[in-house]
Amino acid sequence: MNEVFRVELFGEKTDRWCELELPASYYGLQDALDKLQMPLGDKPRWEYLEHHGFQFLHVHLTHECDLYQLNALATCLGQMNGREKTAFEGLFNMEVSKKYGPISVATMINLAYSTDCCHVINATTDEQLGRFYAENDFIPALEKAPDSIFEYLDFETLGRKARFEEGGVFASGGYVTQHTELKQVYDSLALLPEAPEYSIRLTVGRYPFHSNEQPDNMMYLDLPATQERLDAVLEACGGASWSEMVFRVEDSAMPALLENMDCDDIHELNELAKCFKELSAQGELSKFKAVILAADCHDIAAAVQIAENLDDSQGQFYRHENRHSSHADPAPTLLKLGHYLRGAVCGAGGSQPSGGLCQPGGSGAESPAAQRAGGDGRKLRLCGIQPGWNRPYPGPGESCKAREADEDIRRGGTMSYFGTIYADTELPSRAKAVYMYLRDRSDAEGKCWPGIKTIASDMKLSRSTVKRALHDLEQHGYLQKDSRHRPNGSSSSNLYTVK
Repeated sequence: MNEVFRVELFGEKTDRWCELELPASYYGLQDALDKLQMPLGDKPRWEYLEHHGFQFLHVHLTHECDLYQLNALATCLGQMNGREKTAFEGLFNMEVSKKYGPISVATMINLAYSTDCCHVINATTDEQLGRFYAENDFIPALEKAPDSIFEYLDFETLGRKARFEEGGVFASGGYVTQHTELKQVYDSLALLPEAPEYSIRLTVGRYPFHSNEQPDNMMYLDLPATQERLDAVLEACGGASWSEMVFRVEDSAMPALLENMDCDDIHELNELAKCFKELSAQGELSKFKAVILAADCHDIAAAVQIAENLDDSQGQFYRHENRHSSHADPAPTLLKLGHYLRGAVCGAGGSQPSGGLCQPGGSGAESPAAQRAGGDGRKLRLCGIQPGWNRPYPGPGESCKAREADEDIRRGGTMSYFGTIYADTELPSRAKAVYMYLRDRSDAEGKCWPGIKTIASDMKLSRSTVKRALHDLEQHGYLQKDSRHRPNGSSSSNLYTVK
């Protein structure tokens, strides 16, 4: 299904936002609402970011149209072929000519489902239309006209006359005329997609070893699946083993987890799908998303292990972070929990501190002094992180210089970091804010590697604003950007060196 709109969503009662491509599946909508800390069914505010082929709808889709109506329209538009798109545009233009003011989304949806109620002719001018009608004997008065005068006919006048009589219109792809009544489907349409039976949907096929063509016998495979179903799909695709197969994730209960993950083991994916299904039934899928995001997990086996031990999610997160995270400062990764959590990680007796994260027991976030007194600062605590205390206190084995720097930060000495950048009147404020963020995330050498999406989410900025800020910093000599790659060769987040 083709992408139709890309929108930005905003929580009604929070300052959270996220981007979403439409049409979105049930899981896509659920994931977006989780990020906004809103239940599925609530209606977030939205704004357009991008259109794909239906720009003429923009001025008519006002904010009286909610996310679910917009998604229902996008679902129908995303399945259209070229003829149907032309038919829809023509029907829409007919509707516009009848009214003053915006066309309702209910009318748009009815038009989208009525593209088989009209004819589409390959003509975009009256002259082309008149010639088509004359050549195909659609004008009775010309049936007995000799061929010798055919080229002398005024095709433009003939076409204009036919268009006015039929009430047809020109669209960007041809001439459209309605021949039957429009379908009225909106009132009976389920705007909110139903929860699917699958947890992960794949498209699978046998790899074409001797050509560069697409795999043959492509088919859907819904996970979790029984071994019998896996064997049946393998046989239907003509594969001897799953090592010969290629598959692509079409939809999943946690889209962000599988977007940047190598999925080359069907059995590991099947186990993950079983975990998704169980967590969803237990109402703990949001909690799982939060821990996976905070741990920056990109390994299916590790994700399955976290899911199977989610009751002890705090301890599992600590162990996973110690094993897999290459970030020198774990505290900022914990801030990612805010994408999905509002008390989701709190167990029985847990509380919700003002920072939006959770602390087991107690009545709020510990003070920095209390955190330091509890140990070496390396054990990551799920508690509210106060502004200015995002860095963990240096533990045993770290230099006195690091301790002195932390004390300098506590006393307000961080101002010395930013004296030059504050004085740079040519640097936009967005760039100064991102510079401070990167400085806070960087290690002793000034290096860090947060993704664009992470920066945007943590700072409540759009991705385009972050990209412009990074470009500004590079141009002014405050930042060096280098590419990074995973062991399998795929791209990872950039390495930033703050100067």
